[in-house]
Amino acid sequence: MEEGEIFSTAQDLFLFDQVLYTDLLFPNALVREMNEPTTLPDGSESNYGFGWRISNHKNKTEVYSIGEDQNVRASLQRFIDDRGTLIYIHNFSGHNWQSVYGMIRNIWEGKEYEIPKNRIIHKIDPILLQKYVGQYLTENFGLLHITLENDRLYLRPDPIPDREELIPSSDTTFYFANQGVEWEFFLNTQDEIIGFGIKGKPDLMGRKQ
Repeated sequence: MEEGEIFSTAQDLFLFDQVLYTDLLFPNALVREMNEPTTLPDGSESNYGFGWRISNHKNKTEVYSIGEDQNVRASLQRFIDDRGTLIYIHNFSGHNWQSVYGMIRNIWEGKEYEIPKNRIIHKIDPILLQKYVGQYLTENFGLLHITLENDRLYLRPDPIPDREELIPSSDTTFYFANQGVEWEFFLNTQDEIIGFGIKGKPDLMGRKQ
């Protein structure tokens, strides 16, 4: 365990959640302060309370804390208006955590849900991969460098030194191993590569330089 880390169970986190509705651990006034946004020196409000992030959706207050490492994810979400509690602990979730969490959240809310499926790795022609190599200028992520090594495509944002593999899901769509979003190389009517960006959103793509 590293400094600042806490290991717990869903049952203990639930007991902690429930005791915060009493004054057994902290005075009620302090608990209320935990759930209120912090005022910054410039007078604006932060989305943090006393160790909690705070969100308001449909006039309901949610306070939550998230913990994660390379391959695990945990969260304690407290819906304090109706005392709802969602505790999520997932070991070995890796890049699947978003789809697993979405399924659990839908089950908890009584909505329809779909069990996540393993993502495919599409076999793609190395000649086509070579066409994707280049620089793409995006509005939100700056200049993206896409390179090819051992028939694998890699993306590196400028000026970050690290790169990450783009895994093909089709001839034109790709994903990162630790991310649920799909990305796409966009073509014109002459099948020339013109841009790269989030799948299905050519208006937001970064143009190939």
